[in-house]
Amino acid sequence: MIEKAIRQVVFNYTSLRGAAKNLRLFLADSKTPAHTTIYNWIMKLGVGGYLGRGANVRYHTFIIDATIEHGKEKLVLLLGVRNSVVKKGVARLSHDDVDILQMRVAGTVNSEVILDILEKAVARHGTPSQIISDGGGDMVKGINYFQRKHSRVVRTYDITHKCAIELKHVLKKDSSWQAFYSECGARRAKTVHTDLFCYAPPKGRDKSRHLNIEAYIPWLEKILYVSRLKENRLSEEFQAAFGWVEKYQKPLKRWKETISIIAIIKQEVKANGFHGKTGSVLKRKISDTTGKMGRAAKKIYDTLMEYVRETTAIIPKKEIWLGCSDIIESIFGRIKRYAKNAPFKEIPRMIMAIPIFTGQITQNKIKKTFEARTVKQTQKWLKNNIGKTYIQKRVNAFRIRRICHS
Repeated sequence: MIEKAIRQVVFNYTSLRGAAKNLRLFLADSKTPAHTTIYNWIMKLGVGGYLGRGANVRYHTFIIDATIEHGKEKLVLLLGVRNSVVKKGVARLSHDDVDILQMRVAGTVNSEVILDILEKAVARHGTPSQIISDGGGDMVKGINYFQRKHSRVVRTYDITHKCAIELKHVLKKDSSWQAFYSECGARRAKTVHTDLFCYAPPKGRDKSRHLNIEAYIPWLEKILYVSRLKENRLSEEFQAAFGWVEKYQKPLKRWKETISIIAIIKQEVKANGFHGKTGSVLKRKISDTTGKMGRAAKKIYDTLMEYVRETTAIIPKKEIWLGCSDIIESIFGRIKRYAKNAPFKEIPRMIMAIPIFTGQITQNKIKKTFEARTVKQTQKWLKNNIGKTYIQKRVNAFRIRRICHS
C-alpha cells in the first residue's frame, strides 16, 4: 500500500488527497491512509534516500544547475555521475545513472553558494574529473573559484546551452530574422479571431526567443507552399494576411543551414559524448548533410567546432566524457509537474521527491528506510535543513491574535 501511494503522487502526479481517495476506492475493505500520512511517507523515503547515498561512491562528473521555484527562492541541484557509468561510455543518462549529491534552497544563488555546494560534495565523495553547467555567470564564477583549489577539474559548457548562445549571437545580428519574427507576432495577433488562424505562425517563447527558429522554419516552409496554391493565390484575404512571407524565401535557406549544423552537433554530443574523434565525426556528418555553407552557417560552424576541439583536447585517449546536462533539466521538469498538485509550491515537498524518482522504489528499500527513520526525525531534519513550507508560513502570516482591551 505504501509503495502504491507513493508511486501515485511522485510518478503519476496525483495530488495527496487524490491518492488517498484512490486507495479508499480500490481498497474499500482495508484501512487506508490519510493524505497527511502519504505526505509523511514521501518525506521519509526522500530524506532517507538523500541521506543514505554512499559516502564511498566516487563520481567522474558533477552536473550543477539552479532553477527558480517560488518568489526569491531557488533550488540548486548537484548531480553525480558515477565512474562506472562513464567507463561504460554512456552519454545519454537516465535518472538511474545519477545520484543526488547536494540540494540547496537559497534566496540568492551566487558564486559563494556554488563553491560551498561543490566543496561539501568533494568532502564526502572526492574530487570529480569534470563539472558540467549551463554557463551562467554566477555558476561559472563559483566553479572557477573551485578550480583554483582543484586545478585538475575540467568545466564543460553544456552543449545545448552552448549552441543556444551562439545561435543567439548570430540571430541578433540578422536583420531579416528580427523583421520576420516581429511580423509573425503581429500576424498571429491579427488572425487570431479569423478563419485564417489555422495558418497562423507558432506562438513565440517568452524566454530564449531566438530558439523560436526551430519552430518557425517548418512553419515558413509550409506557409510558402500553401500560399502558392491556386485558391490562396487568388484569395485577397489570404494574400493580405500572408503574402509577406515570399520575401523570406531567400533568408530561409540561410536559417535552415544554421539550424541544421546546430542540430547535428547537438545530436552527436548528446548521443555519444565527447571523445578524441568527435571533431572528425562532426566534420564528416556536416559535410555530408550541408555541402557548401553560406557565411552565417560557416561562422557558427567554426565557432562550435573550435569549442569541440578545445573540449576534446583535454580528454584522455579512449575515454568518453559527457557533454550534456539534459538529465538535470529533466529532473527540474519532473519537479515542476509534481509541484502543480500542491496548494503552494512547498520547497521541501518538491525537492524531497527527487531522491525517489531518481532511484528505484522497492518494498525492501521502503522497509529499510522506514525502520531507520521516524516521522519526527524526518520533520526535524526538514526543519533544520530545508526550512518551513509555504503553508506553514501562510498560517503564521495570517495568525490573528486576540486583542485584549483593558
